[in-house]
Amino acid sequence: IDFMMERQIDKPSRRYGDAWCMGPAYANWNGIDVWGHPGGTETALTFMHWAPALDGAIAFAVNTSSGVGPFAEVMFTEVLEEAFGCSKPSFTEPDPDLKPIDHARYVGKYRKIDRHIDVKLEGDGLIATYTDNYFGVFYKKTALLKPLGRDRFLVTDPDRQGGYPSDTAFFGEDDQGRAKNMLENVFPTSRVA
Repeated sequence: IDFMMERQIDKPSRRYGDAWCMGPAYANWNGIDVWGHPGGTETALTFMHWAPALDGAIAFAVNTSSGVGPFAEVMFTEVLEEAFGCSKPSFTEPDPDLKPIDHARYVGKYRKIDRHIDVKLEGDGLIATYTDNYFGVFYKKTALLKPLGRDRFLVTDPDRQGGYPSDTAFFGEDDQGRAKNMLENVFPTSRVA
């Protein structure tokens, strides 16, 4: 069990934690070491987290996408605070030292087996268009990427899993200074153009 909970690699996005272990993610929630793992589909999400120092755990499932945001917010703040005296820190606030970004670093096309993401500059902001392939049926949605700092962005799509916020991050660098990869939820995508 100790090996499974050992940090293996830091991750640039924060929605599901700060680092990956061999199974769960690791996070530090305001000084408390926490491990956990999400799961889900387009219409449902599950969460399971445990904090050995508190001898406690929280697990829940939300089976309707419109309820995910409000329910998760209550569980990760009010319920955790009442039960264990801690809460999950916000991952949606920009870094205090947020600097202007180089949009060219992020603009491009990113792919994984069932999702294509096209990131474009529109006006002075980045727009991501997600095209999902669910067994040959294609779905398309668009979201604004709001800079949070250090190659991390808030995905602003109110329809995304019931309004539960999400962040994404870019990492790696090609010989032109462009990001090589985009972390989409927990899954990396690779730049193809």
